[in-house]
Amino acid sequence: MKIPCELGMIMGRFTFEPEHIDGIRVMMSNRIQRLDGIWQIATDPDNSGRAKEWYANPPTRELKGINVPGVIQEVFPNYDGVAWYFTTFLLSADKIAGGRYLLQFGAVDYLCEAWLNGAYLGLHEDAEEPFGFDITDSLANHGENLLALRVLSPYEEPVDGIVLAEIPHANKFNRKFTPGCALNFGGVTRPVSLIS
Repeated sequence: MKIPCELGMIMGRFTFEPEHIDGIRVMMSNRIQRLDGIWQIATDPDNSGRAKEWYANPPTRELKGINVPGVIQEVFPNYDGVAWYFTTFLLSADKIAGGRYLLQFGAVDYLCEAWLNGAYLGLHEDAEEPFGFDITDSLANHGENLLALRVLSPYEEPVDGIVLAEIPHANKFNRKFTPGCALNFGGVTRPVSLIS
């Protein structure tokens, strides 16, 4: 879809075409760096990773490779609860002076907390909606950036006060499976992008 734009009498009229990244309209002048691929994941069955500061120091012995986008259960079948995702990335180009950087998630099922280089970015709770964080102040221009996600895939036992039966979950069940329903799943289920 072409969108007409008025730039005033001197510049006249022109058109541009926006690109949609997971439901968010992005102007063609933005740079987009995909962060999809093989990440690392660790389960956190006792929900202690935040207290152990895994967001700054991942638990290297427990890590396994996982495709993003994908679900926790691809690597840890029948697991529900807290899992941590980790990836490192370099900027594909130097930081733009005065520019802003947005970390865009297509969807994370169900609850996601994010850290970049040890700095807390925020929390999002929903399984299907795209969301993002402004990471400008936490982004390293040179060298690796460590992105850590704490993802909760709820089940019958409460974690952080959340249980599967009390959230929108369609026909998902985990330990009390009934015919006609799907087993529960969770994770980084849609693409992840860095937009500048």
